[in-house]
Amino acid sequence: MLKKEKIKESSIELIEELGEVGIDAFIENGILRDIPILGSIVGIFKLSNTISDYLLLAKVKQFVEHLGDVSEEKKTQFNEKMKAKKEFSKMSRMILQYMNNFNTEKKASVFGSLFTVYINDGMSEEVLRKFASLIDKMNYDDLKRFVATDGDFDWLHAHDYIANGLAMFEVPKIETLADIGVKEGVDQTGASYGINPWGAEVLKFLKPFFTNPNFDS
Repeated sequence: MLKKEKIKESSIELIEELGEVGIDAFIENGILRDIPILGSIVGIFKLSNTISDYLLLAKVKQFVEHLGDVSEEKKTQFNEKMKAKKEFSKMSRMILQYMNNFNTEKKASVFGSLFTVYINDGMSEEVLRKFASLIDKMNYDDLKRFVATDGDFDWLHAHDYIANGLAMFEVPKIETLADIGVKEGVDQTGASYGINPWGAEVLKFLKPFFTNPNFDS
């Protein structure tokens, strides 16, 4: 058996161990037929020869499987928009790039739910890309915790959220030592904190995903 065939066979076995379905069966997914750009992305993996390709496919599967409901009208509108070769290429590259960068399949699931909002005209491509960058760089459990607290987090986590652009803080004018202390909503430096407008958008769009009982997080 050729070396590349052995690699591919090992890759397929690995994906099967992870509980994934075969590529051909996956391509039969209804939304892949209805939205050609998604089917074309999955179809790329029929030519895969490496384990890394199949691990990427596992993330793409999670992305597709967490796409929500899209009306026939919205599917048609999206497909019409993607008919232009330039738009088709740009969107498919964007999806694959982020799928490849995500360090866990769970992040691909989150992005899939957001992509549904995008197709349904619930957010712009600019906002979708901003979400993708956030999901890519932020620890998944930290993101989940941020959403779970509805922005009511303690100061121990505040600095992580500030670093990821979800929260802000304000250092008050200090006149006496009594102005500094451990208080509700205030850390030891006296800085008050809370979610910023972008953090509020993250809560708005991701709360439905993380509270969905059908999602095994």
